Amino acid sequence: MRPPYSTITPAVIHQQARHAPERALGWGPCQRSVRVADLLSLLLLMAAHTASLFATVRRFFPFSHETASRAVKANLPSRERLVAGLVRALHDVALFSRRDRRRRRLVAADTHYVAYYGEKTPGLVGGPKERGTQWFFGYATACLLRRHRRYTIALCPPEAETEPRATARTLLGPVAARGLQIRGVALDSAFDSGETLLLLQERQRAYTVPLRRKGKGNNARNRCFEGRHRLIRWAEWTTEATRRRVKTRVLLWKGAAKTMAFAFQGLERGPRAQPPPAGGAATAVVPAAFRDRARLSPEEPGAGADDRQGPGVSAAVGRRRLPVASGVGGPQRATGPAAPGQADGLARRLAAGAAAGLAGGPPRDPLSGRTLNPLGGQRLRTMIAVESTVTLPARQEGAIKGHQSL
Repeated sequence: MRPPYSTITPAVIHQQARHAPERALGWGPCQRSVRVADLLSLLLLMAAHTASLFATVRRFFPFSHETASRAVKANLPSRERLVAGLVRALHDVALFSRRDRRRRRLVAADTHYVAYYGEKTPGLVGGPKERGTQWFFGYATACLLRRHRRYTIALCPPEAETEPRATARTLLGPVAARGLQIRGVALDSAFDSGETLLLLQERQRAYTVPLRRKGKGNNARNRCFEGRHRLIRWAEWTTEATRRRVKTRVLLWKGAAKTMAFAFQGLERGPRAQPPPAGGAATAVVPAAFRDRARLSPEEPGAGADDRQGPGVSAAVGRRRLPVASGVGGPQRATGPAAPGQADGLARRLAAGAAAGLAGGPPRDPLSGRTLNPLGGQRLRTMIAVESTVTLPARQEGAIKGHQSL
């Protein structure tokens, strides 16, 4: 019987993308011409094409843009309910398993602004003039970073009177409430306030955030941009609102077009923990000479007599068309008492083997007495096989002919 295979098509993805907000938002139909599926498809197409409601309705739907606008406004809940429903839909699509919740991950927090050119309406955020306007619709997101991919798990709309500390708390709150473990947070420059850094330090989170200059004077923040390339130092300043002292480490990066300063903490790599010994045995103390063989001091003993070339073996052994002694290539067997130098070398090898065994290395098998280089034996067996398969039948045939002639 042929096993079934799962096939993911664009229609399956579109259906899943419509079901998630439908379950989270609880929208209903508006009039007869606009169904719930049409409203959800309208929002998805607007987001995918980054187009306006007017352009999307005119291209994909049979009803007018005014009818679509009234249907969307009739189903819009309050901002709090809308944000909670969208966050719930994001987690329903992600389907985090128990293993995913136990894994500590990195989170990236970013702010996004969309330029607005119409009349001033509630929800706008002001800022420096950009793309011909100084008013924007903005929102902040928190994404999980996993193998060069981003999974959005939280969002919130930043307002003009909202502090960056409150926005960071709103983003990280749902992540911890749903059981996800946070290893560290990477934030953009909108979260470079001292209050945000104090919040992350209080929660013992690793973080990195690019700093911005404050004014034109020689204050503590602007001094972070002075120094050599890749300079790491401690920086301190006082917050303006609460007058609290902030202390963090800062990395200075001087690029070809821009100089940047990054505040960070807790992202250093510590020493790796050694695994416990197998079987629950007591931990053995391994001498430093065997643990760090690459860093021996000049006082350590060097190689013994067993590590040097002996006088009984010629340097020409193994060359082409030269006689080889009968004892070369076979197992070395002791016939008498070992010399003092050889005994010392054997003791060192035994001690090294014992230390390797205590450190968890595989035990070495004793010498079996067999030839370590079986090439000669293989050649001999090959010659015998050729002799038995080629020459032996010819000899037998010659012997039969001779018998018949007699």
